[in-house]
Amino acid sequence: MILAFVHRTGTEPYPDLCVIASRPDAFSVPVSVDSLPRTNCAICRLSNYESILVDDDPNGGIIIRGVLPHKIELTPTQTDTPGRKVNRVRVVKQAEHDYSVHYMQDKDVEAGIWTEWNPAKEQR
Repeated sequence: MILAFVHRTGTEPYPDLCVIASRPDAFSVPVSVDSLPRTNCAICRLSNYESILVDDDPNGGIIIRGVLPHKIELTPTQTDTPGRKVNRVRVVKQAEHDYSVHYMQDKDVEAGIWTEWNPAKEQR
């Protein structure tokens, strides 16, 4: 699954920050992070193959985790560069159409270390 800005309907003036299934099925649609349910009783289905868990973050945002074995892609794998796949992301809405995103790799989960996601810096 991928975390990306998407024009979901094609008519809105700004794209939504969405979680998108990498292996979609007939019922898959991009899901806005603003509409994700925070619950401990169920998963959020993205496709027949991918699901996520969503929790509240103490800092006012949400934490999105891929249901194993799937991870969240911040950048997709290209033919010449590997993508960035992470265990979980923390999304905090700063203002309308503006988000702060941090990610956590497998090695950082036990220590609780979050790294700020800066796509412009990471893609150099």
